[in-house]
Amino acid sequence: PLTLPTPEDEVFAIVNIKGHQHKVMQDGIIITERQKGVDVNEQLIFDSVYLVGTKDYTLVGRPTVEGGKVWATVEQICLGKKTLVLIKKRRKGYKKHHGHRTELMTMRIDKIEYELTGEKHFENAVSLMPNH
Repeated sequence: PLTLPTPEDEVFAIVNIKGHQHKVMQDGIIITERQKGVDVNEQLIFDSVYLVGTKDYTLVGRPTVEGGKVWATVEQICLGKKTLVLIKKRRKGYKKHHGHRTELMTMRIDKIEYELTGEKHFENAVSLMPNH
């Protein structure tokens, strides 16, 4: 009763980037903290993919999807909004202000790649469609 998704289905993935989980789709844009040693127009590969899914099919990794990769290209590196920090010790007359701007990286998702190897992925599969 279960069928494999076709390549033209819209595929999404949950991927771990610098300790944060992001839901990504092909040709989507995400903004994350900057990674050291990465410049504009570089292609990055993220292999800690937790979930891959379409409208009719979801492949959950335990803990990650084997063979799952997300390819992304860095489009822009910039600074975020200024964050102001106030340090105060009450009743001592001590106040200190300072601020910082986080470096951000804008990436475009090029491709979501995963493998479906037949019986292995269908051992615990359950159909979500009624009457199947």
